[in-house]
Amino acid sequence: MSDKITKKEITNRFEYIYSVRDGSIHYLTWDIKRYGHTEGIYGWNADIYIIGSAAVATGYRPFGQRVDYDIVKTYEEQAMQIVQANDLDYETKIERLSDLRYTLFNVTIPAYGVNR
Repeated sequence: MSDKITKKEITNRFEYIYSVRDGSIHYLTWDIKRYGHTEGIYGWNADIYIIGSAAVATGYRPFGQRVDYDIVKTYEEQAMQIVQANDLDYETKIERLSDLRYTLFNVTIPAYGVNR
């Protein structure tokens, strides 16, 4: 279970907030803990992850700048290969996933992948 946090708290705390489809970053977030989750009148809205200097909202009702699904899918497939690789030890997987997340959320998306 994660801590409840409000959308306002996230928007006040982070300059970059990205919205991705529910379940689309399963492998990219395999080794990191959720920062929290948001709730609304219908219950759970989104999980929040902090990746570098960005907050990432994923769920039924995420918020932030919507990220192109095709870009996320490309990185998610790379993350899946890392997680499922039997020839990599845990520390190597963590390092490679961290590098992949940083590249996606702090380099690729700010340059190309945000739908406005």
